Amino acid sequence: MLKKGLNFLIFDDQITVYYNRVAVKNKNFSIYVNGEKVGATEKCYYDIEELNSQTKYAIKVDYIDDNGNLVVLGEEEVTTKKTKNKIDVTKEPYNAVGDGKTFNRDAIQKAFDDCTENDVIYFPKGAYITGGLRLHSNSEIYLDEGATIKGTDNPDDYLPFIDSRSEGLNMQCYQSVINIGYLDHKNYGYTCENVVLRGKGSIIGGGDSLNHKTIEKGYIVLKDYIASLGDRVKEFDNPRTIPGRLRGRLINVSNAKNVIMSGLYLAESPYWNIHFIYSDNVITHNCFIYTKGIHNGDGWDPDSSTNCACFGTKFICGDNCVAVKSGRNPDGNIVNRPTKNINVFDCVVDGGGGFAVGSEISGGVEDVNFWNLDCRVSAVGIQIKTTVKRGGYVKNVNVYDSVFPNISISGKYTCNKDGEGAGYLTPISDIAIDGVLLTGIKRRILYSEKKDEIVELFVPCIEVKGFDEDPTTFRKISFKNCTLTRRHYDYEHLIKLQNFVDVSFENMMTENGEN
Repeated sequence: MLKKGLNFLIFDDQITVYYNRVAVKNKNFSIYVNGEKVGATEKCYYDIEELNSQTKYAIKVDYIDDNGNLVVLGEEEVTTKKTKNKIDVTKEPYNAVGDGKTFNRDAIQKAFDDCTENDVIYFPKGAYITGGLRLHSNSEIYLDEGATIKGTDNPDDYLPFIDSRSEGLNMQCYQSVINIGYLDHKNYGYTCENVVLRGKGSIIGGGDSLNHKTIEKGYIVLKDYIASLGDRVKEFDNPRTIPGRLRGRLINVSNAKNVIMSGLYLAESPYWNIHFIYSDNVITHNCFIYTKGIHNGDGWDPDSSTNCACFGTKFICGDNCVAVKSGRNPDGNIVNRPTKNINVFDCVVDGGGGFAVGSEISGGVEDVNFWNLDCRVSAVGIQIKTTVKRGGYVKNVNVYDSVFPNISISGKYTCNKDGEGAGYLTPISDIAIDGVLLTGIKRRILYSEKKDEIVELFVPCIEVKGFDEDPTTFRKISFKNCTLTRRHYDYEHLIKLQNFVDVSFENMMTENGEN
């Protein structure tokens, strides 16, 4: 959860200051260090670099409000951290080889195991091939420019299976490239704390090849279970859904607290890229998240987690760039751990499925804030999605100052409808959309070996589709100060509403200024 005033990511050579949205028309924040102005930004964060370790700095942020008054957003003294001892994975006793060929899992894992709170695991330039790796508490990784931790496309390199949650269901899955913490859905404690992944390098998974190989292996691993389903197998989206749930991620965070990912290129997971379950204070900052062409290739998925933020990050994804989740019927209802206090801001989408709440929301979702997002090159803008089976709830979702193709709030989502239902409909309430531009054009990328093609399709700028069974479950949904691009030249295609109560509009206009 962003506290009032200033928040900080603190390293030995850099401090990132970040802060909540401020409701002013002309956003221009000034940043001061020790009384001297060092920069200005329209964004809600600023990186102060080239600092000295173990040094105290007075940091202030101010802005001019709409009445011309100078407002100090916050002023605090912050001390940079001590520079840690460098564990170079290429040196004795590890001798990892960054030639893009040598399999280094045992060498890298030994470095991870040896790391203390006074150490940083250092990867110099090179491509370090590995399978699944595990980090413990108080660990830090630094990837230098040109350094890559690269996962193989062999599923056996991600064994043994680990407890995880896949598409909302607690189950055993293959390991991810980086695994932080151990899953424990019965307790609220944390199995790993204080982990940092940072630098100028990359963490890259096995990509689409690993995706397909894992699914083929999954048919073998799950053959008895699939056979036991009989005709119920028809409930699943497609034949690959069941084995597909065994896939690992790029970075899997389970029952962990205080995890920072900063400055990295995070790409080519065989499934979701960054997935954190039952975790708290997971921060992703200034990363590039890439899962182009990956089926179910979500970018950043908080799942029954709290107080998490993603900012300054670019997305090109094969599915949702951000998907806020909390489990799926019946597991999500029984575990009953909601996702709360999620903040996503100052991010850009260059391809993918935009920003979603759902559909796995059976544990509930509340207090989610999106702002300063550029999502014009996307197949979807903001989605809040559920099904008649899902249960759970969604409340207090706020969207500000952004560009999207559309806003969709729907109880008629068609994916992941297999399994037992919750027995009640999802209440969705207190949704506020303020100051957004809706283009009404979704841009879907058709991938090919020769040339990717972007197809543009017209969609309603705003669509609210409640439940036929009970329209009163969708309520207190407000749209304010929004601009709708009028591409179809008739209002029928701008806004579509059905099965709801209490949806309000204030100061809405089309691109040519019509109210």
